[in-house]
Amino acid sequence: LLDDKSEFFKYVDTHWLEPKELDGLDAEAKLLKRRSSISSRGLAGLNQLILERKESICRILKLITRYLEQVPDAKMLIHCTAGKDRTGMICMLLQSVAGFSDEEMINE
Repeated sequence: LLDDKSEFFKYVDTHWLEPKELDGLDAEAKLLKRRSSISSRGLAGLNQLILERKESICRILKLITRYLEQVPDAKMLIHCTAGKDRTGMICMLLQSVAGFSDEEMINE
C-alpha cells in the first residue's frame, strides 16, 4: 500500500523542488534530481514523505485494526521489501495507539 513511488515523487515535485526544476529533463535525469532531493533530507525527509501519505497509512492501520478486532489473540507479521522505514513507521504508529511509551517504542 505504500509502494507507489509516483506518490512520493509527486510530493517531492510539489514541495521540495522548484516549479521548473524538472523542465526539459529526461526521465532518468528527473529520477536522479528527485532522489537527490530525498537524500539531501536524510531520514527525517524520508519519514516526512511516509507520513504525508496519510490515506495509505490510514488504510493500513484500519486493515490491521479490523483484523485484530476480529481475531484478538492473533499474532501479526508486518513487512515490506526492505523492512525498515515504512514498516518501522507503521509498527511505531500501532505501538503508539496500543499505549506503548516512547521508551518502549525506541527499544523495540
